[in-house]
Amino acid sequence: MLAPGAVRELAKKFKMSDRNIQRRWAFALSSRKELGFYTCSSQKKSNSGRPILYNREHLQEAMKDIPAFERGNLRSLANRLGVSVKVVWKMKIEERVIHPHTNSIKPFLTDEHKLDRLAYAADHIKTDDGEPKWDEMYKEIHVDEKWFFISRETQRVYLTQNEKDNDNVPYRTCKSKRFILITVMLLCAVARPRFNSDGDCTFDGMIGCWPFTQRTQAVRGSRNCPAGTWETKNIAVTKEAYIDFIVNKVIPAVIAKWPHDRSCRTQRILIQQDNPNTHVLHDESVWLQAKEQDNRFKFDIKHQPPNSPDTNVLDLGFFRSLQSLQWELPPAQDIDGLIDQVNTAWTLYDPKKLNRIFLTHQMVCQCILETENGSNDFQLPHLNKESMEREGKLPKSLPVSARALLVVGTI
Repeated sequence: MLAPGAVRELAKKFKMSDRNIQRRWAFALSSRKELGFYTCSSQKKSNSGRPILYNREHLQEAMKDIPAFERGNLRSLANRLGVSVKVVWKMKIEERVIHPHTNSIKPFLTDEHKLDRLAYAADHIKTDDGEPKWDEMYKEIHVDEKWFFISRETQRVYLTQNEKDNDNVPYRTCKSKRFILITVMLLCAVARPRFNSDGDCTFDGMIGCWPFTQRTQAVRGSRNCPAGTWETKNIAVTKEAYIDFIVNKVIPAVIAKWPHDRSCRTQRILIQQDNPNTHVLHDESVWLQAKEQDNRFKFDIKHQPPNSPDTNVLDLGFFRSLQSLQWELPPAQDIDGLIDQVNTAWTLYDPKKLNRIFLTHQMVCQCILETENGSNDFQLPHLNKESMEREGKLPKSLPVSARALLVVGTI
């Protein structure tokens, strides 16, 4: 039996008559008696309801002729199709026959660049155990520079309904945009982390990050900075500055942190970098002396393919996640605070994330070989690395596909 007053409350809520509510309840009771469970079907024929005014297949075909720049949002797409925004919204949210897509501009590749990418990917295939697999990259270090920003221009924050109703929302101001764009460039070096059989990290792969800055005294005074005050300033990343960082910062950090391999007397370590003119180190006397300073290590420089940031672990995902982690910290006010932010984010970074990015690098190499002529026109497949890691099934190396091996045979 329905509770007293329930029929009237339901009729008011659903804007129906009392008799209609009673009839539906009686139908639910009879279905319970016959079927063993409650049901409240509308008892209308299958073709009942408002007819669809626009054929969805025709709309999808019409979308193919609309240029991409004219269907960047639902309103412009609806205008070009000649339908209401509600129809396009239903196709996206309810019917799921159209889907949003975001793409970014990728570097232009010449035929020579594509050939270099193919050779780079093929060079990462190893057949030590007879079965072709991607190189685990335990003897590589990736280095690159990155501009870190003190704040983002647009900030997303999730609010409760009470905060929104009471206008208790974050409010940020600044005198000029140049205060938002306080930046500092850092040189970062990472290697692949290592874990023991129990899954504990034995080497986090975080070699180090160093800012291109110097301490100078202010020449002219101001209201906030009297003349002679020591302050941190950015320096230009010249060839001499870059070589100094590689020789006096990266190599000593590698020697101090690199895990000792008892199976070999001298470990050969490749330092991969991008290839602007300031990064040419092969013939520099300072570099030739530095790479032989410790008998336990032999350092070599390797350049990644031109216009190929996707072949560098730092550009592939590390820098973006490190920047996001930095923005989650309390905001900085100056360059020194920004450097402290980055160092804190560097310390908090999870080595497991870095390990997954190295696996993503293997998949990038596979996509390079599988894509026509080594192009960067591909979408990385999802490997479900986090799920495999939770189950203890994350591999150290991915198998090489038959299609990739076929391309390697033609290079």
